[in-house]
Amino acid sequence: MVSRPKALSRSSEPDRARRYRVFGLAVAVLLLVGVATYLLMAKAARPGALGILVAELEEPQGTQVSTLFTRNLRQALRPYRDVKVVGLGRAITEEQGGATARAEGAKRKAALVIWGSYDPDQASLSLHFEIVKLPPGVPEPTLTQSLAVQMKSSTEMVIPKSFAMGLAHYVAEDWDGAVAAFGHILVQSMEQPTDSVLGLAFVLTGDAYYAKGELAQAVTSYDQAISVQTSFDSPHSDRESKLVCMPGAAEVFVKRGVAYGAQGDYDRALKDFDKAIALNRNLAEAYYNSGNAYYAQRELELAIASYDQAVAKRPDYAEAYCNRGLTYASDGDYERAIQDLDQAIQLKPDFVRAYSNRGSVRYAQGNYSQAVADYDQVIALEPDFAEAYFNRGATYMAQGEKEKAVKDLEKFLELSSDPSWRQVAQQKLEELGAQ
Repeated sequence: MVSRPKALSRSSEPDRARRYRVFGLAVAVLLLVGVATYLLMAKAARPGALGILVAELEEPQGTQVSTLFTRNLRQALRPYRDVKVVGLGRAITEEQGGATARAEGAKRKAALVIWGSYDPDQASLSLHFEIVKLPPGVPEPTLTQSLAVQMKSSTEMVIPKSFAMGLAHYVAEDWDGAVAAFGHILVQSMEQPTDSVLGLAFVLTGDAYYAKGELAQAVTSYDQAISVQTSFDSPHSDRESKLVCMPGAAEVFVKRGVAYGAQGDYDRALKDFDKAIALNRNLAEAYYNSGNAYYAQRELELAIASYDQAVAKRPDYAEAYCNRGLTYASDGDYERAIQDLDQAIQLKPDFVRAYSNRGSVRYAQGNYSQAVADYDQVIALEPDFAEAYFNRGATYMAQGEKEKAVKDLEKFLELSSDPSWRQVAQQKLEELGAQ
């Protein structure tokens, strides 16, 4: 979630579809003016080549459902040149399980592995979808890597094919394709989806809308996912008060809360995070995103308390350490901020925004050489991160290194289209006597 509190520098709004989105995964503070903004900073990069590995289904001899399923999937994905469906040539048994499937996927560099079985008596498929590489840009908590669903099967295989197609687009970050594919499941067809399929289709559709920045549609999809997992005592019952504690219910509340937060509706966001915690008190992402919402409202003590819970539930939660460090920095406690940011980097050595945040804290402490070293690391990891050039240029200014400052501020102007910060950069260049 989801999100998603990535830097102490603010991302450019016109670039957000390519770079960073509001809420869920990032809290950003702009170094020089101390303005804190809550941002989702997950990338929305265009997908590259995608491999889908399909194992033979466990099925009675002579039924040939595996062949039909793989053929239908290949035909459906044929228009997408970057998607390749590869047959494993053997079944993966329940005893072998998802770990074996993911290992096979990693060996063949597949993003998605499909395996399962067919029951001719029930005319149903039990399918497992192993997501080898989870996509960024969706609200936390991300889906588990193993999804298991039962689907009714017909000769057309509308639902199994559409679900597999939707997941293929989802892991490839092709959000429009994912919405379209899952949409086939959500309309009436000769194959009625089970509740588990329907609920997952709504959740995945919500994730896709969120990643596209279409937040109202994301909320609607999460609403529908929650409704699928709800029982009613009467037609007038409060749906959410009757929530059945099925797996994933708490996670859906977190996702919807992140979408509310992205719209600036922090009250609804916090209510959803509270509902998630009531269902699952060990769900670290619920506490983490509560911290993000409190931070956005400048309730720093409550934010820190929420992050404390997040790291207590998940000690390897690098994002929670990063954002707690940011909160400490906003409160002027630079020593604790550095400790948390060091821990985030230790847990996640390629954590761009943790380096950026630490650079900004070091700047605030007057440790300019160390701040430059952190911004160097940011640029090495993400060469197009515009704000890193702005912040490093400002640090060079503080050190009196005019030529280096000019070069970085000019690079910032090349990369950023944010009018307000372009104006600040141009003013600084004028101060430096640059043309």
